[in-house]
Amino acid sequence: MTVPPAANPDAKLTARQLALALGVTPQLVNTWHTDGYLTPGGDRVYLPEAGRNWKGHRQFRYLDAAKAEAATRRSARSHRKPRTAEEWAETDRNASQVAGRQQCA
Repeated sequence: MTVPPAANPDAKLTARQLALALGVTPQLVNTWHTDGYLTPGGDRVYLPEAGRNWKGHRQFRYLDAAKAEAATRRSARSHRKPRTAEEWAETDRNASQVAGRQQCA
């Protein structure tokens, strides 16, 4: 039985594992590491690497990634993958509203 990452905030996870746990894409996790993210106070913070696994993939602490997700929650939601039919429908509605606004302008 595996322990969920939230139960162990010091767990070292790959970008893919963190993405699944936080509901974002692996690319966003890597962006937090390479380009950093802005905190609500306007400071740029980088997601620190906690080591490498046996395959050579970067590993990050769950707690650090959760802090990054919380600090960028508004923009992180735009990177979230829809999980249910309702979320897909909402994504389609939002996209059509944006397209409608661009046509009117």
